[in-house]
Amino acid sequence: KAEGDSVGIDVVDFLLLNNKATEAGKVEETASSGERARILLAIETCLPGSIGVGGSAAVSLNDLDGAGEGGAEEDCEDDMEWVGKEAPISVLYDEIDSHVGGRAAVAVAKLLSNQGKSGSQIISITHNAAIASMADRHIVVEKKGDENDEIDVRVSSVLGSEREDEIARMAGGEMVSEEDSIAFSRALIKEGKEFREQTATF
Repeated sequence: KAEGDSVGIDVVDFLLLNNKATEAGKVEETASSGERARILLAIETCLPGSIGVGGSAAVSLNDLDGAGEGGAEEDCEDDMEWVGKEAPISVLYDEIDSHVGGRAAVAVAKLLSNQGKSGSQIISITHNAAIASMADRHIVVEKKGDENDEIDVRVSSVLGSEREDEIARMAGGEMVSEEDSIAFSRALIKEGKEFREQTATF
């Protein structure tokens, strides 16, 4: 017999139909990491605060079915203190920009920014300049190998001209002039700053 808890009584499977030529499948089995991230963002945009309902733990994009090893009941026992309150959460979006560009990427960036204004901590792993330029903080992760096949990983927070250079690299690479890349980078960062300063609207 099913018993209700802080997150309800139902266990729901989300199905994804990518195109009419295939059958719908469970999101956790058929969706890419980018698709999972965008589905999660879409749900939160339509139902603000839904990600944090009943729990304070960070959301795992690989557990959209809600089935952890300890089960939902065990997870909820630790979260009962948040019932009736807005739980502080962190949400990690892994390559939400996958197969997305242009205006769609800008729209995703604005939705991420709005979600951050709602009180959540939003972390987005991205290769897209529009999404990176919308962030309050920009962190660059670099991996380099040496002659001994050892991998050196460097993590750094970029500000000012360093951030402009990084956004320019993400946006243009070596296909356009450095002057044009920097000008575009500055425009993206300026637009992102102006949007973040606005009131969040869902």
